[in-house]
Amino acid sequence: MKLLGRRLSLQEDIHMTQFTKEDRLHLERELSNGRSFREISSFLGFHPTSVSREVRRNHIQLFTKRQGSRHFNDCAYALDCTNRTLCSREECPLKHKSHCRYCSRCSSICPDYCCLPCPKLQRPPYVCNACDLLKSCHKVKRFYDHLHAHTIAFSRISEPRKGLQLSPDELRFVSELVSPGIKNGQSLHHVCEAYKDQLPCCEKSIYNLIYSGLLDCRKLDLPRAVRFRPRTKTRQHKVNRHCRINRSHADFLLYMQQHPDTPVVQIDTVIGRIGGACMLTLYFTQAGLLLIFFREHNNAKSVCDIVNQLEEEAGTDLFRALFPVLLTDNGSEFSDPDALERSLDGSLRTRVFYCDPGRPDQKGALERSHEHIRRVLPKGSSFDSFVQEDMNRLASHINSEIREKLNNRTPLQLFSFLYGEAALALLHLQPVKADQVCLKPRLLSRKGRVSHG
Repeated sequence: MKLLGRRLSLQEDIHMTQFTKEDRLHLERELSNGRSFREISSFLGFHPTSVSREVRRNHIQLFTKRQGSRHFNDCAYALDCTNRTLCSREECPLKHKSHCRYCSRCSSICPDYCCLPCPKLQRPPYVCNACDLLKSCHKVKRFYDHLHAHTIAFSRISEPRKGLQLSPDELRFVSELVSPGIKNGQSLHHVCEAYKDQLPCCEKSIYNLIYSGLLDCRKLDLPRAVRFRPRTKTRQHKVNRHCRINRSHADFLLYMQQHPDTPVVQIDTVIGRIGGACMLTLYFTQAGLLLIFFREHNNAKSVCDIVNQLEEEAGTDLFRALFPVLLTDNGSEFSDPDALERSLDGSLRTRVFYCDPGRPDQKGALERSHEHIRRVLPKGSSFDSFVQEDMNRLASHINSEIREKLNNRTPLQLFSFLYGEAALALLHLQPVKADQVCLKPRLLSRKGRVSHG
């Protein structure tokens, strides 16, 4: 779409006045790649001024410290300041053992404090997404995050539309027109049609005013409303229908063509008793290693908590090396890809893609590995009495089985060869001797837990 060098037509301008969540995600990625507003606008179909306005209005400001520093300090003299004893010894957190610039309170009490704004933020792109000096910078930083930007933009649109849109005089006028007829047994539709040229709002709005108790008439005065049963609460949609945009299986194949050496981790859920506890399984396709995590509830939050815990234990760099791509199905527990793809600080840690509906064969390696679990826990078994240690024991026995396709090696041995012993230790898996591998229900029975503990 070539929109550069000409003015958008009125129809195009009306159609493209609002950024969608996907537009903001693309904008964040391109800003991180150092693209200009003009290059980004040529793809999104917005005017460069609109892209610039979006970044300047919806960025987030962070007060992050530079690498090697104890606290955030944006003073112009922070690197060379030699001040000491700015506060009394009794109040000083450092007890005068070091310079005041290492104290978190120095900016608020130092008379020489001078804020040092970054000159790069005064010109495009106005954010630090692609800055090379992030680790050594001690100034206030600005970032464009698509989730934060979408939330701000949505609240800016929705907040003015919340609440009552009528003035007190208009509300009194509506009550004087509507209430007498309702109290005489007339239907609200009859009243609204009789005064349709005078009422400043629609029939639905007047229903809301009556139910809110803002008019002289009440819900009990409506001839039929009192006979209606209270409506059951509408079930919230678990699956975000927009989450699979740019994350389909076709997008996955295209991504793998562009990054052919990227390892893929398949992820799925194993259900026990309906409504009870379940498992989260992750399968490393290169090493044939299966990870099993216990979950009390089958929801999106439990999956995100496990992924966040893995990143916290392994570190961001190792997590990105182990889980660069996640391929999953269309279950509701995986309906929040943004939380899976991004760390708590907003940085991208992995990519999530979805199989096509009704195509479990697109992650067939993980589906076949579930057969090992079902040999120990048949379908219909309850997982409620288990804990994570039981899942680690089960995974250790499964991954200690010698596989012909792995050249007569175990998944634990191959994973250790590919990623190292340190990465294997973080997964809490222990190798089991070949003559002690057990894939029978007695492995997780009460007696089996003791003998294999």
